Amino acid sequence: MTILEAAKTITRDQVQEWTETYFGLRDDLEPYTGAYFNTLAAEETDPNRFTAGDLYALRCLAVDVPVKVGICILETHADDVNALLRQIPSDIALADVTDEEYDSLLGIDSPAWQLWRRLRAGDEGMTRWGMGPTRVSKLMARKRPHLIPIEVSVVNRVIGSNARNSWHEWRTALHSDREALHELADEVRSAAKRPDLSTLRALDIVQWMKGKSDQGA
Repeated sequence: MTILEAAKTITRDQVQEWTETYFGLRDDLEPYTGAYFNTLAAEETDPNRFTAGDLYALRCLAVDVPVKVGICILETHADDVNALLRQIPSDIALADVTDEEYDSLLGIDSPAWQLWRRLRAGDEGMTRWGMGPTRVSKLMARKRPHLIPIEVSVVNRVIGSNARNSWHEWRTALHSDREALHELADEVRSAAKRPDLSTLRALDIVQWMKGKSDQGA
């Protein structure tokens, strides 16, 4: 199943139910911790600098940043990682990236890809240091929620992704049927009463809930 096919299986009633459940919008419900991912300590964070609030926000999505990595991101390697982050535009959405812009924004020589590699492995030549694709995607999505999709196994199963190039995969889907995916994201934003949610984050939430529902969780 593709991203589009998965989205088209989700009904309006499911969007309403799953969104209310996720955000705890009924009296008998507590919100999932993920509901706070984009807002926790957001007033203290700089869009062009990783902060302790950004690292802690990953706990909302059930992952953490190893202490050694946190020290590097916030202290010893801060200048390097923040220099790369500053080069990634904060005012462009993945759906709006053109073919001509893709390589410079998200290609293998782009600052975004360099930051991905740096967060995955630290210094050039270092072995992996406990930051897999899920952790790195969540950290980058915290800073660039409109541009970087979150990679998580539950959603990847729903959309049939092998996560080898999720940036290209999501952009292709958003370009091929922009109306369907944006309409679904708008339904999530409306049900959640969260107009601030990026399209990528809104779709991530409802597809994650679908995956959990399919698993019987």
